[in-house]
Amino acid sequence: MDSTINEKRARELIESQGFYVNSITKIKEGNKHDLFDVIFDDGKEIVARFRKQNLRGYSVDVDWDFQGTTSLEREKSLCSQVRMKSGLPAPETIGLYKTQDAEFLLAEKMPGKLWHTFLKDTNYSLERYLHSLENLGEDLAKLHNIKFNSFGDIIGENNIFPHGIFN
Repeated sequence: MDSTINEKRARELIESQGFYVNSITKIKEGNKHDLFDVIFDDGKEIVARFRKQNLRGYSVDVDWDFQGTTSLEREKSLCSQVRMKSGLPAPETIGLYKTQDAEFLLAEKMPGKLWHTFLKDTNYSLERYLHSLENLGEDLAKLHNIKFNSFGDIIGENNIFPHGIFN
């Protein structure tokens, strides 16, 4: 069981970094992060990602699919690399913040909707579903064209673990 951050605590933590929150709503997605839609007092919309901790206080930092290390720093770096190296849309990060009891990433909110919402909104149209898969395949091809120094768990642009695995 993981501890979660509620809307009130998320607002306090964000505002402790000098931001003014007009509204905040928990997003009911995410296994490793508590996610929030946030609107600042100037109308800017962002997404806040808070790193979850288990009840013993240890961060949830293992990628369950690939057994690599996850981190908000890694997510910040990967968003930047995807945007710069592939031309695909990826959120600009506002900043990575660490307090005594929380670590969180603030990033711009990207336009669009969750895929399951898109499917429902299109009345589960087979044609629209297949077209969305074609678009996804094209985007994955662009991601696969990004080159790194070696294979492994990408922590940052020049930080890949384990080091020195080449094809």
